[in-house]
Amino acid sequence: KTELGIAKEYEIREKLKSRFGFEFKGYLKDNIELDAVGFDKGTYHIVEIKWRNKATSYKDVINFMEKTKVFDPVKLYFISRSGFTKQAESLLNEKNIEVIKV
Repeated sequence: KTELGIAKEYEIREKLKSRFGFEFKGYLKDNIELDAVGFDKGTYHIVEIKWRNKATSYKDVINFMEKTKVFDPVKLYFISRSGFTKQAESLLNEKNIEVIKV
């Protein structure tokens, strides 16, 4: 990750803290890297951040779901600077993954 990317993730985690009322941190363990993880009232809240100049793809969403399957119970969220492909949007809706606008 670039310094700019790391700074952007930090900025977004601060916005998430303001919005949700609990802290979000980066997560790296057992080769699983997550951009923002919070824990509140017995539930993990996990946010994937794609801050790039192309739409987030179906495969990006699948990869995120795969990385988070060990967390239970969990609520998943996605932030994408450049939006989503149609297939990605369908999968997000089907799997009840909330899109957050920042």
